[in-house]
Amino acid sequence: GIAGPVALFAVGFSLPRYPIRGALRAPGVITALSLLIQPLVVFLVGSLILPPLWLAVAVVAAASPTGVNAYLFATYFKTAEGLSATVIVVTTVVSALTLTAWIAVMTGA
Repeated sequence: GIAGPVALFAVGFSLPRYPIRGALRAPGVITALSLLIQPLVVFLVGSLILPPLWLAVAVVAAASPTGVNAYLFATYFKTAEGLSATVIVVTTVVSALTLTAWIAVMTGA
């Protein structure tokens, strides 16, 4: 039960090692795919096979920011640690807007 919060602290403590300035092209593309394209695909496919409530839950889940597991896998395999840390921060910040928009779309607001 403590692994999740400890992992979040690990990402937070490691962020000073991976500054978010400079090359933001890859994190930007990953963010767009994660927060816009993925929920759109889930919406289009899910609208064919899911009831409305399940569709809303699936789209909101698909539109959520990248979780700490990406960083844990990157550190375990010792590759793209900086990229994963940057993507977590960028998707978390940008999802404040995109997730709100997806929720509005799903509720018909």
